[in-house]
Amino acid sequence: MGYHVEIINTNNSLGSEKILYSLDKVTTILKNFNFSNKIVEEDIIFFYHSSNDKFVLFYDKKSFRLWTNTTSDELITMMIEIAEYFNDGSRVRGDELESYLSIDKTFIHDDDKQKIINIHKTGYNKIGLFILFILFIVQFFI
Repeated sequence: MGYHVEIINTNNSLGSEKILYSLDKVTTILKNFNFSNKIVEEDIIFFYHSSNDKFVLFYDKKSFRLWTNTTSDELITMMIEIAEYFNDGSRVRGDELESYLSIDKTFIHDDDKQKIINIHKTGYNKIGLFILFILFIVQFFI
């Protein structure tokens, strides 16, 4: 089991062309980090690291994201370096919507704050509905 980690565009970064919108640019830059694409499926391109077959990045041509499923600090660090190399506002985000400054320093990006609020509201709504359901059932036994 691993963590879903992705390089994504930041919504409000202005002034530069987004590297993730160009498969050719992504491929060229990943070669600088010793990744090459070996498998091409309809919407996903697989990039393998030349010295570690467990380091696999997937490029989603529909959502313009570069992602992996990993527990490797080394691969996450490499992804942080790749996002910085893009120099276009791209960032690395984990599966709990944390954005990485380094492997041990994260923050919640402004782009993700509303998503987190919505997740918590949805969770609280489900708990509230469950409590109402229990109260409804209990009234029949009192």
